[in-house]
Amino acid sequence: MKFNLYTIFDRIAEESGDIFQAVNHEVARRAVFLALKDVISIDDYDLVCVGHYDTSTMLIRADESEGYPYRVDFIERYFKMKDEYSSRFDPEDIQREVDSEVAI
Repeated sequence: MKFNLYTIFDRIAEESGDIFQAVNHEVARRAVFLALKDVISIDDYDLVCVGHYDTSTMLIRADESEGYPYRVDFIERYFKMKDEYSSRFDPEDIQREVDSEVAI
């Protein structure tokens, strides 16, 4: 199976984070959403695909001639997911649920 390899690049620090793998860009976007959900300025970060990993051959490919690394757009999807997440997991509903369990 082939996985894409990604990193989150911090534009302010001018450094990237750890490498992580995902089967596609959408799964990587979801991982970024979870990692950055409490960040104040999401525009300070880029999701970057740095290569891919083949679990059958155990080879990593990250050749510039194949276009790596490249930025994966996630900002629009980030805000959509944040809205969906907020509507599904309203903090007040969660607190009411916790309070009702404690009261039992």
